[in-house]
Amino acid sequence: MQQWMGQFYDNITLCDLGYVLNLGHNGHSCPNNMEESGGNWFCDHFTIIHSTGIFVHQLNWCRCNDEKVEDWHLQLLRFGIFPSTVIKPQTVFTFDVLDHFLIDVLECKTSARSFYQKLC
Repeated sequence: MQQWMGQFYDNITLCDLGYVLNLGHNGHSCPNNMEESGGNWFCDHFTIIHSTGIFVHQLNWCRCNDEKVEDWHLQLLRFGIFPSTVIKPQTVFTFDVLDHFLIDVLECKTSARSFYQKLC
């Protein structure tokens, strides 16, 4: 994305514009996740790897149904993205990029590093 800066267009991200990815509640913030209740349920540097590139977003976790920090990876899977780790994930992969990686590995013998560089 680009934004007009008065004399030229400059690259900008959704994170720069203040977009926050909210898990649960159809994209709306969780009513149980108030800012004053602790910063553990907010991530200001969450990396999403998709076939069109690598994106950094802010993320709010859902606190409903007695969710625990240990269950964050399950929230991500319900949202349709695959966490890079089970404990406090901060990087995820879309299933689309995982499918593309599988095809590249099987057909072209592409290494993970080469695939990552291609996404960058």
